[in-house]
Amino acid sequence: TGIAQHDAGNGINIYPNPSNGEFQVEDLGSTIQSLEIYNVFGEKVYSSILNRQSSNLNLNVPEGIYFLQIRSENGTVVKKLTITK
Repeated sequence: TGIAQHDAGNGINIYPNPSNGEFQVEDLGSTIQSLEIYNVFGEKVYSSILNRQSSNLNLNVPEGIYFLQIRSENGTVVKKLTITK
C-alpha cells in the first residue's frame, strides 16, 4: 500500500529554453489558468490570466534566470527559464 503522488508540473513544457525572450508555455494535461514570471530578486516582471492550454510569449527583459509560476487545474508549479540575447 502507498500514497500516489501527482506531479502537477509533469505535463508542463516551456520551450525553447534557453530563450531569446520568445517562448511557448503549454500544459499537456490541463488548462493553464494564470502565469506570473519573477526575476531572481523576486520581482514580478509579467503576469497574465491565460485560461488556455498553451500560450506564446515575448518577454522584453534583460538576460538572466526567471521563474515561471504556473497555476493550472492541477495545482501550481514553478519552472525555471533562462533568457539569453
